[in-house]
Amino acid sequence: TTISFHCIATGVPAVTYRWYLNGQLLEPSDGVSTTGTLTITVKSSKSSGYYQCIASNRHGEAMMTIRFSVLETPAAFGPLSTSPAETTHAVVGSFAQIFCIPTGAPKPTITWKKINDTTEISKKSDKYTILPTGTLKINNIQLSDSGIYECTAKNRLGSATRSGVLEVTDGIAITEPLAVSDAVIVGDTILLKCVTSCVQDIEVIFTWYRSQHKLNSITPRTNIIREKTSSTLTILNSTSKDAGYYTCKAQWANKSVERKIFIIVTGPNGHEVTDKEGHPDVVSTDKPARSKFGPPGKPLFVSATESSGTSVQIFWSKGRDNGSPIVKMHIQARTMFEPEKWFTVKVSNKTDKERDNESVELSPWVDYKIRVIAENMYGLGEPSAETIKWIKTPIAKPTKFPLNVVGKGTAPNELKITFQPLEEIDQNAPGINYVVYYKEVHSSYEMIKENVPKGQTFIKIVLSSQDTFYKLYEFQLQARNSVGDGPLSPLQTAYTGERTPLVFPTNFKVEITKDCTARAYWDEVAKDRLSMRGRFLGYKFFYWENPLEKNARNELYLTTHSNSASVKLLPNTEYYFEVLAYNSAGDGPSSSTFGPLKTPESVPSIPANFKIQEASIDYAIFSWNEPLLPNGKIRHYIFWYFHLPNGTFQEEIVYIDELIKRVEIPNSYKTYQFEIAAVTGAGMGESAKITFDFSKLPKIKPNAPAITMTGKSAVVLTWAPVTEIKITGYKVFYWEEGSSEKKEAALNESTDDVVTTIHGLNSGTLYFFQVAVENMYGVGPRSDIVSTLTTGPRVKSGKQDKISSAASVRSSVLLLILPFIVALLVPR
Repeated sequence: TTISFHCIATGVPAVTYRWYLNGQLLEPSDGVSTTGTLTITVKSSKSSGYYQCIASNRHGEAMMTIRFSVLETPAAFGPLSTSPAETTHAVVGSFAQIFCIPTGAPKPTITWKKINDTTEISKKSDKYTILPTGTLKINNIQLSDSGIYECTAKNRLGSATRSGVLEVTDGIAITEPLAVSDAVIVGDTILLKCVTSCVQDIEVIFTWYRSQHKLNSITPRTNIIREKTSSTLTILNSTSKDAGYYTCKAQWANKSVERKIFIIVTGPNGHEVTDKEGHPDVVSTDKPARSKFGPPGKPLFVSATESSGTSVQIFWSKGRDNGSPIVKMHIQARTMFEPEKWFTVKVSNKTDKERDNESVELSPWVDYKIRVIAENMYGLGEPSAETIKWIKTPIAKPTKFPLNVVGKGTAPNELKITFQPLEEIDQNAPGINYVVYYKEVHSSYEMIKENVPKGQTFIKIVLSSQDTFYKLYEFQLQARNSVGDGPLSPLQTAYTGERTPLVFPTNFKVEITKDCTARAYWDEVAKDRLSMRGRFLGYKFFYWENPLEKNARNELYLTTHSNSASVKLLPNTEYYFEVLAYNSAGDGPSSSTFGPLKTPESVPSIPANFKIQEASIDYAIFSWNEPLLPNGKIRHYIFWYFHLPNGTFQEEIVYIDELIKRVEIPNSYKTYQFEIAAVTGAGMGESAKITFDFSKLPKIKPNAPAITMTGKSAVVLTWAPVTEIKITGYKVFYWEEGSSEKKEAALNESTDDVVTTIHGLNSGTLYFFQVAVENMYGVGPRSDIVSTLTTGPRVKSGKQDKISSAASVRSSVLLLILPFIVALLVPR
């Protein structure tokens, strides 16, 4: 890390700088610059200490001290850090963020990996992005992205690792915990919120359960609010009987997910409480199973019989019931395919005996571990220990067919069929492969059979006939393994690819209305297979301006399914028109071109950039630009004004070659409103407006200027400064005898400029001069006139040198002599 310390001092003569670290002088090689900046590279805590800057000249010196500390701590996940969440939920097609924000100095570097996956997670790719904070963002989530993600933070002092599970569901996911805390004080409100994320904008159906019992929407203490993608459960005035497991089940389309939370109700001091009937409540603990009243304890001595088929006998002994009878036993399994994922294979009602058993049906060719979970009125308890040995089932032919079988025409003689392969647990034996059967709908021949290339989840069927575009085919898929064939998937249909249409609209006509709308009509095209050569999607109605740029028409068109169209056009513009039919393969041939047709004129838009260029107590000069949308030929402008609130209305016509207007103001120091509008053959457009308060102009009239020197082509003027009001500068006005043009010299750089030289004058000529003050609003009243005759012979008319009409070059004389000041250095 590079850091700079700035020491800035001023003085006359110029100052010099010295830097010290803990009293030791630093040399230029240590990063000291002559401007007083020290730049150091921080490599370790050795850079800590007291840095002193001493700036000096012959009049004295000034010192600045900085205490600089370098903190060094190993990478860790302690206070102020954020570890990955235990479980992050996401839906297929969305994105997920797994947080990893450690502490440490130097700042730790972050690396990510997925457990049991060799794919490298780089800092930035289409799939993964590691944010500057260390958080991992996973884009375009798929089911295969589920798993354990491990974050490692490392600096030169140490490293730390944390991991979290990403759980991906297809279609819908519950993305947030149901509550911030699982403990409430008796009498407080229990508030649970179930928030979902879906791949489509379809309403989600929510159901709430307490210990497997469905909750009613409204009771005296319970209220359930259901929104489109979330639901809130509120229980008022909580009691001991409200403790237990709560479940939110979210259903969307044909998919559902659920999430649970165990709510503990405690007394104000966190200890055991008693309800009105004297029953002790749940004790506030970290693990509900250890409470006096709560879910059951873990079942004991779980085992399984040796498997000779797919049916296996599971045995268990009951654990503690924790104050409520056990009502169900949940038998769960995990496989070698997904070692971290447990799923329920059967729920047994056998709870009367201390030791009991249940028969469960498992999938062929899978290795299983089994565990059991007991349930009472408070919910599910802790799981038992899993079986010691893996349970192996024998091989069999597939019992399921591939899902999501979809066909799509990708070329006129091609049909692409995609599908979702069987999960590993459903393959039932080695050697899994897939077969597709297809034929043209309503044809008499048998289904054609093709093998799907190994490892692919699609197959492209290429048809040899030339007349295969946009034909309907039916198809099925089947999985097979080394034992035999599985069932066929349901029959699906799809069309082969399309070709562009052959037909074009005829009898095409367009008319223009007074409001600049083009209305077009044409005869419908034939929509049979040989004419349209695909599914008719509609018509494209094109319109464009320049006949030489027909390709530009593609930027201006609208689509319609009917044989008519209308579009609003620009006024006073010539247009050309065409129409064509199209399908998914592209556009068909165009109709004949219709046009040109010219739209009528319309009123113009507001004049652009209307502003006051100059304002004085008795006049104002305005300028503007033509309207951005003339909508026709501009004939003239109408300019009007009046003093507010209800002064006399003055109106004038301004011709188009004038884009500037000088207005004489009869009533000084009042507020006026000025407006201007453009006029075409269709009428007057909207006006631009300016309101100006002339009372904000300077009201002080300066004394007449004094002429201190007169030369052949220049005159030096000076005048008394105006200090009574705040001004931005002065303006000098001058003109020669017999001239109606008054020139200006603006002196806005400094309000102390009270001397100026007017250059470029004619010799032997009488000149007149005035001065006025100026502020941010304009110019005040002018001084009395003074005059002088330039020296030398008068130049005859027509032979004088050309003089620029721009403002004369001005030179100023500095009247104030600044005292010499030696400033004591002040470090910043």
